[in-house]
Amino acid sequence: RDLHSFPTRRSSDLPKETYIADLDRIMGVGDHLRTIKTLSGLTHTMADIGVSDPGGFALAAGVSHEVVLGTETASLDLIIKCQGPNAIVSLDMMHGRVMCRDSVFNIKPPEALKLLDCLELGAVILLDVGRVGAGGGIDGELVAGAASTCRHDIIVGGGVRDASDLDLLEACGASAAIIASAVHDGRIPLSRLR
Repeated sequence: RDLHSFPTRRSSDLPKETYIADLDRIMGVGDHLRTIKTLSGLTHTMADIGVSDPGGFALAAGVSHEVVLGTETASLDLIIKCQGPNAIVSLDMMHGRVMCRDSVFNIKPPEALKLLDCLELGAVILLDVGRVGAGGGIDGELVAGAASTCRHDIIVGGGVRDASDLDLLEACGASAAIIASAVHDGRIPLSRLR
């Protein structure tokens, strides 16, 4: 069913904030910009559309409240040019290393956080791509280290199993978590998120 034909929902039924990764646009096989814009009229959105240049940033900013600049597609130079309160950098990681387009990010996550600390950003996402959808748990040590040394809010994505992981993230100092699978399969009730 097309999202645009859905009836208007009560605001109490919607999440306060929604992370959207437009995988089709990131892979270069289409996009869901219209859907993102529609969702942005219903909830606060942060969208990763695979921004790799200033034009892509402007496009994303036109459909979403906040723009995600993933290290897999954005260079440090682009992040510096686009920095601001609506720019969120995603440290896309796999096996403890930052996945990157720009070799400057070919370092461990704590070192990458140091590079980003002097920039004006809305937040930093620690996105462990290898953990997305796997429900294998989060890296509490990495999150605690990031939250204690980085001046930006830390959002964690990938690996959240259940509500106990949300408690752990809070104890580690994370500001938020990106969760989907644990909500879809009922391990985290919606009531816990509102």
